[in-house]
Amino acid sequence: MLFRLTILGSAAALPILNRHTTAQHLRINQTHILIDCGEGTQQQMLKYKINALKIDFIFISHLHGDHYLGLMGLISSMHTMKREKDLYIFAPKGLDEIIGIQMKYSRLHLNFKIHLQEVCNDAPTVIFSQSHFQVWALPMNHRIECYGYLFKQISNKRKTKPEYAQLFETMDSNTIKQLLSGKNVLNQLGELRYDYELLTQLLPVYSYAYLADTAFSAEIALFLAAQHVDWLYHEATFLEEDKERAEKTFHSTAKQAAEIAVLSKVRNLLIGHFSARYTKIQTLQDEAKQVFENTFLALEGSQHDINL
Repeated sequence: MLFRLTILGSAAALPILNRHTTAQHLRINQTHILIDCGEGTQQQMLKYKINALKIDFIFISHLHGDHYLGLMGLISSMHTMKREKDLYIFAPKGLDEIIGIQMKYSRLHLNFKIHLQEVCNDAPTVIFSQSHFQVWALPMNHRIECYGYLFKQISNKRKTKPEYAQLFETMDSNTIKQLLSGKNVLNQLGELRYDYELLTQLLPVYSYAYLADTAFSAEIALFLAAQHVDWLYHEATFLEEDKERAEKTFHSTAKQAAEIAVLSKVRNLLIGHFSARYTKIQTLQDEAKQVFENTFLALEGSQHDINL
């Protein structure tokens, strides 16, 4: 199962040379997801060969410009490229009005339909579910209404337990197929012959949490720990030496992001949303790695396979 993240933008507030504002592309099998859509996202998609017409879902964390100002341009381009399939957008209250007023005054009549779902919850909540993944909205602690998102794979597929490899060699293909579909195999008398729960196990599933602009929140970290999250993206706008600035703006330091990773018990941490004041973002990674070793920079163009 493909579960791949591509970083499109990692800058906070302002685009600077070689760093664009926040945007990420997440692919789960054949489903293409855009997480936030800062200014310049279209150019980044072109650069990293992500087809805008394949985007199925867009999740906007909040309505600060560095997280959504590229959205209307992307929608307009989709229209110009003759998109026909529906587009699903999840965002806090207000985005529908923003899109509507721009379409009104540009007299834009789209070739496709937009389904815009307002995100509004004060606790972690499932806001979307499909056969192979689900999405949770996670309230963030920011200056305005803001949400992180948790993307979790769902799988009912099973694999054989290696300790029973010799037994499976004696079975016919129909018997194996039945066990792997989660069904017991009975004999001619209707008695249990093979127990699928004993001989097989569910394929592993993986998850990715995107924590947008937020102050430190141990409550969210404990929730993620209970969900057994594999990869965590957490904003790390400032260094610890600028912690006072982080607190005033409801942002986090690299050290705090790492502390959240420890509390969340994740395997890997990605940090991003870097302030333009830092020309050498390696210092943010160094600070985080002192607390959580498996810390990576959300470098533009970098890809991360969540299920590896």
